[in-house]
Amino acid sequence: MTNNINHISAWERQENESEPAFQAFVTYRDKGLDRTLISVSQELHKSYTLIRRWADTWSWSERVREYDNELERKAKKEQNKQEILGDESGVN
Repeated sequence: MTNNINHISAWERQENESEPAFQAFVTYRDKGLDRTLISVSQELHKSYTLIRRWADTWSWSERVREYDNELERKAKKEQNKQEILGDESGVN
């Protein structure tokens, strides 16, 4: 059985991930649909080679996919909640 207390989400800092690598990931993650390694490289004034290495080492593509999926789940949950509240208030 997995211990959920110590579970680290994919979009959080991973074990042994350096602070600079994580901050670069956060920059990439938070760019949303406009995210590219080149844009992160330019914004952080780091070489593209370094950003590419961090992205490969720390599985950025998979991590942002999980992050985006989580945001979508939360948005749908909130939408459903609003729809239920609308139904309860007698709005048809």
